Amino acid sequence: MNTKLAYSYVRFSRAVMGAEGKDSFRRQTENTRQFCKTHGLTLVEEMKALGVSGFKGKNLDANQTLGIFLQKVKAGKVPFGSTLVVESFDRISRDKILRCQQTLLDLLTNGIAIAPLSFGGEILREESVNKNPSLLIMCIVESMRGGNESTTKSDRIKENFNAKR
Repeated sequence: MNTKLAYSYVRFSRAVMGAEGKDSFRRQTENTRQFCKTHGLTLVEEMKALGVSGFKGKNLDANQTLGIFLQKVKAGKVPFGSTLVVESFDRISRDKILRCQQTLLDLLTNGIAIAPLSFGGEILREESVNKNPSLLIMCIVESMRGGNESTTKSDRIKENFNAKR
């Protein structure tokens, strides 16, 4: 069997982002489906974490969609050579840098390619990252950018709350 399998992961932090008139869910889903079609990937599962934060790693908890997927990967229940398609690496993690890196390495070293749509069609595999370590750095920087954005929002919310008090 020579079918290239893909799993998509759609995540956004607040459930309201998936409400009618909001674009996050539609955008992530449609772009992933188009990517799979363009790259000859068979999309076997669309994983959703709607209203689950990637900040501080909540989306990686053992009872969350991505945490469950990682457990399956490590147990060999996701076929080696499959591809995880995400809008950008910060969908996977906005956590501290070492946890971000560990998640990326766990996927790659267990034979799961990562296709962040923000990388313009680049599919990261263990061998491609070994040949070009800047790919790993780019993923980590993208995740850090998302984490910094989350920190800034959190700080603003706290300041606003304190000002109202």
